[in-house]
This record gives sequence, structure tokens and C-alpha cells, in this order.
Amino acid sequence: MQEFTNRTRYSWLVGLPLTCKLDDVFHHWLGLQEASSADGGQADWDGIDQYLTYSVNRCTNRGMRLEWFRDEEGTPVGLNRSSNPNSAR
Repeated sequence: MQEFTNRTRYSWLVGLPLTCKLDDVFHHWLGLQEASSADGGQADWDGIDQYLTYSVNRCTNRGMRLEWFRDEEGTPVGLNRSSNPNSAR
């Protein structure tokens, strides 16, 4: 694999108030990585997040989240460090 290759990622978000207390957010994202798959070709991954939040009062919201992720080429898409800075090393 080359030392430096192009990685591109985009996000698209749409928020929709369903009622005065209920909100829906749809989030789609797609990523592409050159020279990343096992055969040296381009790898891609995509996902969808769906958020539904309910406003209990001015200070408190309750919510649910659903996520779907697809990565058929097995591209490493995470961080190369701990995502929790407070965890023990």
C-alpha cells in the first residue's frame, strides 16, 4: 500500500420536526479510500444514522438512535488511537 493515498468522506444530514416536541434527524455518509482494498483498488463504505428525540422540557431531551454500516472491503475506518482519552493505557 502507498504511504499516502486519497480518502474522501461526506455527510448529509436532514432534520425534520415531527411535532412541537418530537424531532427526526436522518444522517447519510459515504467514504472512499484509494489503494486500500486487498487487490489495491478503491474501497468504499457507507452508513445511515437515524435519530428520534423527544423534548421532555426546556432542559431535557430523550432520544433513540439507529445505525446501519456497510464496509464490504474491510477498510480500516476507525482511529489509530483510543477513542476514549480517559481509558487506561
